[in-house]
Amino acid sequence: MAGHPVQEAPLVCRYLRAKSSYGNREGGEDPWRLADPSTMVFRCARTLQTWGPDGNLAEFYGCRAGRGCFVDQNPATNPAPEG
Repeated sequence: MAGHPVQEAPLVCRYLRAKSSYGNREGGEDPWRLADPSTMVFRCARTLQTWGPDGNLAEFYGCRAGRGCFVDQNPATNPAPEG
């Protein structure tokens, strides 16, 4: 019997934070694997608000590569911005 396919964790910005009624979705192994964006509240750790440094909403599908303020989760490939 075949197992379920492994879901890849999305490549979200290092500064995206989320909280649901079940608690924070930060840290640990694969913190975004079981994320349910429809029931979560998102915020940016750089602005400490629900919007990012670019003024756009901090959210699961928007805080990805290609956004001007995006910072990769791996500091070796994309160091954190200063300030």
